[in-house]
Order: sequence, then C-alpha cells, then structure tokens
Amino acid sequence: MFMTNTKRVKGLQTTGIGGVTCSQHNMWQGNGIGDLQVGERYCNMNFLLLSVLFRLQLLCIVISYDIACQYNTTFWECMKRLFVKLKQSMVSWKVPNFHLHAHKLNCHGPFSFHFMWGTGMTHKQNWAFSNGVVASTRLMGPGAQQATLEDVFGFHNYDRVLGFLPKCLAVSIKEGMKHKIAFEAFTKGMEEARPEDVVEWKVHVLLWEATPHPKTSESPFELVDEVSMLHDIQLRTAAEEYVCTEDVVEIKCDHTPRSFIMMGLELKQIQRKLEIDVRALKDPSPAQKLVFTKHRTSLLKRIHKFRQIQGKQVFDGNSEQQPEATPLFMPSELASNELRAMTCMTELAAIEAWMREGGAGGGKPWPLYQNDDQLGMMTKGQGILCHINIKIHTAKLHYRYAWVAFLALQGHGPWEERLQILDDNDVQVLNKRTLMEEEKKQNEHWAELGGAIIEGRYSAKMGAAKDTDDAKLHDALQLEWSKAYA
Repeated sequence: MFMTNTKRVKGLQTTGIGGVTCSQHNMWQGNGIGDLQVGERYCNMNFLLLSVLFRLQLLCIVISYDIACQYNTTFWECMKRLFVKLKQSMVSWKVPNFHLHAHKLNCHGPFSFHFMWGTGMTHKQNWAFSNGVVASTRLMGPGAQQATLEDVFGFHNYDRVLGFLPKCLAVSIKEGMKHKIAFEAFTKGMEEARPEDVVEWKVHVLLWEATPHPKTSESPFELVDEVSMLHDIQLRTAAEEYVCTEDVVEIKCDHTPRSFIMMGLELKQIQRKLEIDVRALKDPSPAQKLVFTKHRTSLLKRIHKFRQIQGKQVFDGNSEQQPEATPLFMPSELASNELRAMTCMTELAAIEAWMREGGAGGGKPWPLYQNDDQLGMMTKGQGILCHINIKIHTAKLHYRYAWVAFLALQGHGPWEERLQILDDNDVQVLNKRTLMEEEKKQNEHWAELGGAIIEGRYSAKMGAAKDTDDAKLHDALQLEWSKAYA
C-alpha cells in the first residue's frame, strides 16, 4: 500500500484497476471494474462497490475487504450523499484470511469469516487469472484496455460456471463430514465432563452471532488472558527497566539482571544455529569456511563481552572450545539450587525461568513448512527442503533447551501438563495424512472417550479435564469448542 501511494504517477490517467467479486462463487460482478488513481482511495472503492449494489436486491450483504476494519468507519458517512440506500443492520464487514493475520488482535474475532454464521469457504484468486495481461494493457488506450479486460474477466466467469461448482462441492462434502464427526465427538466428551459449561458456551456464541456489526460484546473466540510470548516478556522487561531508570533507581552495573539473561539467551540461540549450519555441511568450500570463521569471530567477541558482564553477575569462566560450543554458565546450567544461590544474584534464576517459560510457550514461531512430496527441479527443491529441515530442527532444539532449562530452575510440577516433552513424532508436516495402524486404534480409543482428534490440533482428554477447575484450561476449552461450533 505504501509503494502504491508513493510511486511516480505524474501524467498517468490511471495507476491500476479495482474490482468487486463474489467471494463465494469466485466471479466478477457487473459494473464492478474501474480505474484507480494513486492507490485504493475510498472514493474509488465506494463508487465500484455501490455500482454493483445499485442493481442488486439483497436482504443481507457481507462485504470483504483487506482493510474493512477501517474502511467501514467512513463508509456510512459517504453513504448519506449517494444514491444507494442501505441499512447498517443489512451489512456485515469481514477481512480475508490472508490479510487478517497482519491486523491487530481485536480485529480477528469481529472480522473473521470463520466465526460468522452461515459462511462457507471464500475464494480470492481472481487477480491471478488476469495478471498475464498487465504488461499489454499498460500501453493501451482506454477503449482497447476496456475491451481486453472485459474479455479476460468474462472468460474467467465462464470458466467458473463450467468447472467451479463440482470441484468445490466434492471437497466441501468430504471436509464437512470429517468436521461434523470430530465436532460431535468433541461435544459429547465435553457434555459428559462439563455439561453446564457447554450450554453457557453455546449461548455465548449464539448471542455474539446475533449482535449486529460493530460487535461490542466480548468475543468467545479470543482468550481473555493472552499467552505470554518471549517478545511480550522482553517488552515488559524493557518497560520495567525504563521505569527504574526514570525513577533514578540505583543500578549497580551497565546491564541489569534482565538484560544479562536476555543476552545469554540470544547467545545460546546463535550458538545452536551456528552449530547446526556447520554440521549440515560435511565438506564445506573455502567460501563457506570463510563465512563460518567470520560468524565464529563475531560470536566470540559477543561471548567476551558477555564474560565481562558475567563477572559482575556470576562467577567468571574460561574455555578453549569453539565459540558455538562454549558454555555460558547460565543459572539453569549450574548443578543445584545451592550453587545458584552461592554464585548468582538473587533475581537471576527467577528471571531466566520466566523467560524460558515464554520461550517454550511460543517465543519461537514454528516454521510453516512446505509439502515434503512437492515436485519441481530436484537441485533447487532439495536445497529448499534442506533449509526447511534446518529450520524445523532449530525450532525443536529451541523448545527442548528451554524445557530442560525451565525444569532445572523450577523442578517438576503442574507446569509439565502444559509444557510437555517434545518428541520427534510430534513434529509432522501439515499435509501428512498417513497414520500407522496403532495410531488409528489410539485415535479411535480417544474418540470413544470423548476427545476430538482433528489432524494435529490440540485434543483434551476429558477424563483429565473433568476434575480440573483451572481458569486457563476453562478458557482454552471454551475457545476450542466455540471455534469448532462456528
């Protein structure tokens, strides 16, 4: 959007085109294509949208737009001066899934298609069909451009009429049955364990769906207390240090205990990544060896700086190992609590435990890996898959090291039910469908107990949840059931 609004447009009659499509049938609408000047200005988009709605008689309209959350705030003011008369109760505003992830969290519930009654799968692949004529239409006059675009968009609609419905219908029936079976099993188990909660959740969802836009009530599809990620902890740490500095609180050294632990965690992550990169190449070239040497030199300099700070926080340590294998002597790496109490400042162990919990709970985003059975050029494809495997392995190590460190600091406790041991079998590609016979039997057994096995999603064991009054577990179950019901 920024590049669209800032690129040179002097002397151009139009800088692009906008369009209105039916997201359910993937077809362009009549009178719904028009020119844009200097980006997607509201006046252009209002004209295109209302040109389509003017010829339609609809009782309910769902408008999907990349920035619907801010577009709808001024839409009704513009409507007062236009020829189309709409009521706000007739219109719902949504944001496509591809763009919703970049929005703020408070936009996800009200503007998500997933949580709207009666909504099926939407489609937004229209522009891919017409991208091939962009270079030629750029040099055409207004008449030739209009004729070309009408041919392209008309054939697009014709192609959808012939083959779109059978394909989508076959997929929808299959996926709908799978979801229905899983949801009924999940609901059955929840009704046995928490019957009052299920009734309350259903009423909450129905009430939220019946509320017209904008929705002011609390969304049942969002957690009340968000999970603390590592970035959230870092932000909170930086804010606390800022407050201490602003209040002229005495700081004994340049780095506070929180910044010291944060530096150690960053060095640990760099060490693991460098070690994986070195081991991934059995016979590196001179250029690759040079890159490794530069990375080791940079890492060694940071370790020396860390050692200087460490001398003021804990005991000093020296090593002649490679930089990626040099122990940093973090509080979690010390043998016992007594040794930590003797050698570390009071706050260090608690601060590291706090940050390790954030790192294990979601501080490192899991990679979205591609299909492992994709086709393509073998040389390039193998390089991509190798890079993906390295990212997966790095993410696994990040979680496992954080888990072991948190165990060393906190000991065994109820937190192990939330942060469990990560096995290699727990990490699978998104499109993996083949299950071993024993896994199928286990899934059938869990389904009988009331759990829902939904292709890699979290499944709660009803027997364990029945006697639990944990507020976080209650909120998580409500969130999962509400999303499945929607």
